[in-house]
Amino acid sequence: MPGSKSSHGKISPKLQPWIDARKRHHLSHAHVQMARELGMNPAKLGKLDTHRQQPWKAPLPIFIEDLYFKRFGKERPDVILSIEEIARKQEEKKAARREAKRLRREMTEQQRLGELALRGLVTLPKRTERNGFQGPTFPNRGKLASEMVGEDRIQGAQQNALSKADLMKEIRRLPFAERVELLRDLWREAESERPGLLDWQKEILDQRLKDAEEHPEDWISWGEARQRLERQVDGHE
Repeated sequence: MPGSKSSHGKISPKLQPWIDARKRHHLSHAHVQMARELGMNPAKLGKLDTHRQQPWKAPLPIFIEDLYFKRFGKERPDVILSIEEIARKQEEKKAARREAKRLRREMTEQQRLGELALRGLVTLPKRTERNGFQGPTFPNRGKLASEMVGEDRIQGAQQNALSKADLMKEIRRLPFAERVELLRDLWREAESERPGLLDWQKEILDQRLKDAEEHPEDWISWGEARQRLERQVDGHE
């Protein structure tokens, strides 16, 4: 079922149709990966899996293999991952991003307390023999609340600007391949937040998908297009 969990992790609604198609059409993990790289639609594989009713057609697995070889010049992908493994890797990346975000929040809070201590607005915890660590205290109660809020806003804006600049420096230090992978992750997140398509846009896409299914030799998949772009980028690295 969509969004179900397995031992490999949570399956997203975008990946679940491929699991259903794999079971429905008796495809291997390799065939599913090849179909995904070819840009096929899992919901429309049934229109191609008709060799029993139309004996002159090749079975769907063989059709995918032939089309993959024509597009990429090889019989199968170099590395094959099941949908469950892909889902697990996605969950691991999300968990790592959540943990990094939590650590950034903690670091920001610590920096904020340090800045307040330098400005005399807070006294950092100190250890005493009787009570152990004491909580932060705020000695400057005489300041106007509006003045403290204004200072906090200015300081917060400065911290945000510095953290963004530092983040960009760290990103630029990454190897080229890791910067590309980071860009892909950010793009995937942006895709999940973008608004839905309009009706006329859906009609155009449906028409193009239909044309691609009827005349696959006239089209290239997103996987192949992406490989071409990556080769061009690698050439300018």
